Amino acid sequence: MGDADVDSVTELRTDRAVFFDRDGTINRDPGYVHRPEDLVLFPGVPEAIARLNAERVPVIVVTNQGGVGLGLYTEADVLVLHGYLQEEIAAKGAHVDAFYYCPFHPRAVVDRYLSDNAWCRKPNPGMLDEGIERFSLRDADCWMVGDRESDAIVGASRNMTTVLVRTGHGLGEAPTTTANHIADDLPAAVDLILRTWNTTR
Repeated sequence: MGDADVDSVTELRTDRAVFFDRDGTINRDPGYVHRPEDLVLFPGVPEAIARLNAERVPVIVVTNQGGVGLGLYTEADVLVLHGYLQEEIAAKGAHVDAFYYCPFHPRAVVDRYLSDNAWCRKPNPGMLDEGIERFSLRDADCWMVGDRESDAIVGASRNMTTVLVRTGHGLGEAPTTTANHIADDLPAAVDLILRTWNTTR
């Protein structure tokens, strides 16, 4: 499910893109973040996203939001938070081109969100597939950045280059992660991505 898409003034590239997890990667993750006042971005995140925007690279957020299924908040709350996130990073000249979220959960108390294996819930690739289709991307040209092993798994399932960041749950992930790379945080991941692109031009 997508929301808060941005119509960019300049045409976006289709030969590369970066997909980001949200909680624990873009912002701190104390658990089920859904109120604007609880959104705390990690240092340097807006500036790092702005660097990708300057390259005309699609920046896409893919986030499991099982708290909707658990009845802790609503899809409307997710939309409000994503709008607020856009406002916060806009102050630094940055934007996200598309958000995709999955409200399903295997223990959902809201019947319509109950699913043991939802197509969109990472590590299933549904949200990535939506972004790939919308922006006419080739999966192998994309990167997936997240703080959980499930982010590395879902990226690998679509032949993306994957980065595990050592923020959020990444602090406790095993060093034997399946991710292609490990970075301290999102800005360090963007440094790596841009450096890799610059050496392969």
